[in-house]
Amino acid sequence: YIIQGFDKESIAYNMPQVFEVKGSIDKAKIENTFKNLVERHEALRTYFEVIDGEIVQKIDSNYKFKLKEEVSNKSIEEISNEFVRPFDLGEAPLFRAEVVEVQGKNYLVIDMHHIISDVVSMSILINEFVTVYNGGTLESLKLQYKDFAAWQNNFLKSEEMKKQEEYWITMFDDEIPVLNMPTDYERPAVQSFEGDSVSFEVDKNVLSDLKDLTKKTGTTMHMVLLSAFNILLSKYSGQEDIVVG
Repeated sequence: YIIQGFDKESIAYNMPQVFEVKGSIDKAKIENTFKNLVERHEALRTYFEVIDGEIVQKIDSNYKFKLKEEVSNKSIEEISNEFVRPFDLGEAPLFRAEVVEVQGKNYLVIDMHHIISDVVSMSILINEFVTVYNGGTLESLKLQYKDFAAWQNNFLKSEEMKKQEEYWITMFDDEIPVLNMPTDYERPAVQSFEGDSVSFEVDKNVLSDLKDLTKKTGTTMHMVLLSAFNILLSKYSGQEDIVVG
């Protein structure tokens, strides 16, 4: 919320997805499926306000989803670029969806702000969309995000959290270390979100070894891979104090 506030026109935290829909397409059914999911997940009706200096989650119970439709002569890449635009975090919903027909092909284009979603959430949403669209039923939800937020806020006031806070404040008592990567360009004065992503896969043997390692060490896959990532950064930079955001 705060970072978006620094640059309200930024799309750095947008999470767009484009799906090609093969075969016949039922736009009314797609719209009804989204309506079902919007009703199910409060996050899809969430917006934020600052009240008495605190950032507060608000849920718009009156919001009704309406699927946008478009027929275009542009390429799907051009349409996607135009579709991804800044969200106003003070207005629900913080996601949008559209069906676009391009040269006889149909695409479902979705965009969400990271403040209400992440990669795991997106995966859940897609799976639920497929289930509902195909006539299936979903188990009713026992918890919404606000329930987690309430639990977390209580935890933040606990004695255990105070110990954790004291530890990290002491750790960063001097300065937070800056990673000095030997890149071919200087670090810019103003943060930029320009970049690229590279995807790759590891084979089943490596995955099996990693799972064995987590069992032996009583850790999670995330902890093991993050450790490997830290070691890689250490090898590149020659530093030992490394902060990964």
